Amino acid sequence: MIRRWFQSEPGQPAGMILRVVANSSWLAAGNVVTALLALAVSLWMANHFGPGQYGLYAFALSVVLLVAPLAELGVNQILVRELAREDESEAVVLGSGAVLRAVGAVAVCAVAAVIVSLVYTDDAMLRRYLLIALLALLPRVLGVFEPPLDARLESRYVVMARVTGSMSINILRAAALLTDQPLVLFVWLTVLHAGLEGAGVGGFCGRRGVRASAGRVRWSHAGRVLRAAWPLALWSVSVGILLRFDQVMLQQFLGEQAVGHYAAALLFTEGPTFIPMVICASVFPALVQVRKVNPALYKVRTQQFHDLVIWIGILLAAAIVLLAPLLVAYLLNDSYRASLGVLRILPWCTMMVAASVAQAQYLLAEDLQWVGSLARVVGCAVNVWLNWLWIPAYGLEGAAWA
Repeated sequence: MIRRWFQSEPGQPAGMILRVVANSSWLAAGNVVTALLALAVSLWMANHFGPGQYGLYAFALSVVLLVAPLAELGVNQILVRELAREDESEAVVLGSGAVLRAVGAVAVCAVAAVIVSLVYTDDAMLRRYLLIALLALLPRVLGVFEPPLDARLESRYVVMARVTGSMSINILRAAALLTDQPLVLFVWLTVLHAGLEGAGVGGFCGRRGVRASAGRVRWSHAGRVLRAAWPLALWSVSVGILLRFDQVMLQQFLGEQAVGHYAAALLFTEGPTFIPMVICASVFPALVQVRKVNPALYKVRTQQFHDLVIWIGILLAAAIVLLAPLLVAYLLNDSYRASLGVLRILPWCTMMVAASVAQAQYLLAEDLQWVGSLARVVGCAVNVWLNWLWIPAYGLEGAAWA
């Protein structure tokens, strides 16, 4: 299958496959470096602070990651598609995306801050951490600079910015651990991390000839992007609920200690999910272009793409499950023994995440985003219901199964 994927066929854009391979290599290498460094420092943090404090930190980050897709409005994937189709100028596409993302970030940050202030009136420390962490939504507006680079298959510049930002922040986190700094500093570093990544991507984008000042807002185009993007935003929020809402419910039912155990297991399961996401980010612009010139080849490539991504998810899940006892025994201290049961269940989500990411790319290319969004909304409702039933009955393992 892989050999057939790389064979050139009539109607295929010249050099497209080699560019996809090069782009995927950059994305994979960058994500491996950042994932390993982040994993090492996060494990250090988990062992340093213990399940209770680390659970508090993980809960604050989970709430932010839960609402971040809503702030981003799902516009980036639509912008990549618009740029690949070349129906509008780059300046118009960038201007529309910048306005939509800015409005979304400010609105969601403000509404979330009000809700947090009203809900967590009895826990001043948790409320403080949540309000600080929500500020990380604002610099994420700079993520609008990613689509021009992704559409040109120049994701190496996005990778450079992310690797630089991640390495800088993790070095600061390591220094803070060495000097025994309070947990609140690590929450502020999360905000700084978002700012560094966004500024880095914007800087590389400027060097490649894309300027923020060149963006022109055409409201009709912005409206069209928003109409196409809202199902993706709904899909992203539903995925966030599937991946993060369990920690919110664990905190409500069992407290921060349980969130700490669960979050420690997630450190080993979430990292490998970047592999199918890297493949999808690199292949999607190429699939859009192949669809325009050779519909028959597009169907073949799409099937091969789904097969590859799903098999990678299955292999990753099996490897983590087999290694689970060693990971908990040698990389976490004795206070995290409860994480082992979770780590024997959660990795199978990797296979399902891979499948859903591949599906989303196909539905986006076919303008059928609403189909995936509807499925995810139903999945979210089932997930929340099962968490409500199973966490009180089965604890951490109940959340993992849900």
